[in-house]
Amino acid sequence: MPSEIKYTVGVTGIHVASSPKTGSVVLKELSKLKNLNLIALPDYPQNIALGWEKIIHGLYLIPEAITSPEIITNRIIEINSVNKLDCVIPCDDEDIYAISKGKHILADNGIHTLIPPPFAIEAVQKSNLYKTLVGMGLHVPPQLCIKDIESIEALSLEFPLVVKGRLVSAY
Repeated sequence: MPSEIKYTVGVTGIHVASSPKTGSVVLKELSKLKNLNLIALPDYPQNIALGWEKIIHGLYLIPEAITSPEIITNRIIEINSVNKLDCVIPCDDEDIYAISKGKHILADNGIHTLIPPPFAIEAVQKSNLYKTLVGMGLHVPPQLCIKDIESIEALSLEFPLVVKGRLVSAY
């Protein structure tokens, strides 16, 4: 009987503490599949919870993607030279964009990704979403991008309103 094919999948966005991210859920769900070797790719060692050693086959720290696409891409290639990666699934907003920008380099090294090209990601970033949706003919509430607290005083804001952080939190 032929041996079962194994794929090695790296997953980013593994935050389990105060601000949980989807990487932990993705790892947990992928662990139910028997033909995968799972590699955890956290950006902080504190983000890995106890018990993960039972489902992951490797753990490698990666830099925060916000540093630069080149740095995270190079780190993934470095990890690939030690532990062959078939696929990387970025599960953090910043990781998705950075890895998308370097996906052609990853592909040249045999590493696949499951993400769209950078222009598609940029189109749905918070700062561009209003323009994208209006361009598609959709009616959406107005949006203001405020970069500093002082500029709020000059605006006449109407309620109700939602204040959303660049990456997380909404009030």
